[in-house]
Amino acid sequence: MAKAGAAPRRMAADDYRAAAPLVPSGPYPGRLTPAPWDRELVDSMADLRTAVVEEVVADFLLDDLADHRNE
Repeated sequence: MAKAGAAPRRMAADDYRAAAPLVPSGPYPGRLTPAPWDRELVDSMADLRTAVVEEVVADFLLDDLADHRNE
């Protein structure tokens, strides 16, 4: 991400905590490693023990893109 100048979208601990209840019996997140853009994310994932897959937040991401296009 750093090489390409990309920035994570809706991938912070607050975003994860907001989306996790949408998948209460979601898959286990697997091996967790710290995210360089948000040090609290790995702790949130360890606490809630569920993976938030892209399909769960796709509508939010599409809304973000639509809002950005209208700016």
